[in-house]
Amino acid sequence: MLNFTCHFSRMDTDEDAELEINLIIMVLLERLIAYEASYLNKQPVHDQTYTGNQKVFDMLHGHWRVCFDTCRVMPEVFMKLCKLLRDKGLAKSSRTVSVEEQMRIFLQTIGHNDRNRSMQDTLRHSGETISRYFNQILNAICAIAPEVICNREPLTSVPNHILHYGGGKYYPFFKNCIGALDGTHVHACVPSERHLAFRSGRSKTTTQNVLGVCDFQMRFTFVCAGWEGTAHDSKVLAHAVYNPDHNFPLPPPNKYYVVDAGYPNRNGFLAPYRNTRYHLPDFQRAGPRGKEELFNSLHSSLRNVIERSFGILKKRFPILNLMPNYPYRTQVKIVVAAIVIHNFIIDQKINDELTNTYEDEMFPPSEGLEGELTPSRASSSDESQMSAVHDAICNEIAAAHGNTRR
Repeated sequence: MLNFTCHFSRMDTDEDAELEINLIIMVLLERLIAYEASYLNKQPVHDQTYTGNQKVFDMLHGHWRVCFDTCRVMPEVFMKLCKLLRDKGLAKSSRTVSVEEQMRIFLQTIGHNDRNRSMQDTLRHSGETISRYFNQILNAICAIAPEVICNREPLTSVPNHILHYGGGKYYPFFKNCIGALDGTHVHACVPSERHLAFRSGRSKTTTQNVLGVCDFQMRFTFVCAGWEGTAHDSKVLAHAVYNPDHNFPLPPPNKYYVVDAGYPNRNGFLAPYRNTRYHLPDFQRAGPRGKEELFNSLHSSLRNVIERSFGILKKRFPILNLMPNYPYRTQVKIVVAAIVIHNFIIDQKINDELTNTYEDEMFPPSEGLEGELTPSRASSSDESQMSAVHDAICNEIAAAHGNTRR
């Protein structure tokens, strides 16, 4: 009986060892199969039969509407922008992603406010690839900002728009005007603890305050982005003017920008008469009465160019109206890059339907996200000098129009 028991115990031990070995083999086989599926025979997340590069090729060589609707620019502008970045060494094709596809990633994102996951499905790339090339093109476009956001004509000359528009509508009254200046609010996505500083006016929306200067071709000649929405326009302007790092294009002696009543009436910046009708819709309902309203109506229609410039910018790039949760520095760069592309389009002289719509001087853009207009004061000497310019232009306009009624 004892011998039988011992033999039975040895049999149990052998069977347990064999079972344990079989379990180990099964686990190893499962892991080998999983490794093969994950690393040797990977199943692609996206179908590669119609690649992103093929889609971009078809977009650029098909009907122009496809490119415009997808990237918000005409095909010629798209290809010239790619060539510029490539020639400057700011962008280059990788083994699988061409510069053109990188550009589409960027333009489609800011032109439709598409999210990373949507772009993955559209162009058949991973989220990391989409993010990497979005940021590379963003940085490349910002790198050419100094040579694109600048004056093309000398500030000492009289702009053609002043000389010829409307058969002398502005000349000689505003012969010393070199452009328009204003601020706009762009949506900002910031942490909750910073909401108070970024809420503009009575709005509950968080924004960044962007200062822009433009010429009468709707080209931006200066931009200062990144200020909190609560920052007053005059404070942003003072920072831009007195900080040499910004390289603000100061008007030459006796020249000026037209500005709205939110800015001080000071040397180089001509504001309208306050406590007097000013906005274009007011004069469309009833014409100007008295010489100060006549001055304000011409001043308003001349300054309208900066409102139209901001209007077309936000219409072309909806990301400016609802910014994703990017790092704030990236949000600021997006504003600058959008303005670079806006100027680049105008420089190519290839108009599209957006540009044509906003070229009308009486077109009233609806920007939204604007703060309250709080008048700012200049020093007494500055204000006195520009008041004299005010009155001289006002009297000259009144004499030419035979309108001196109060």
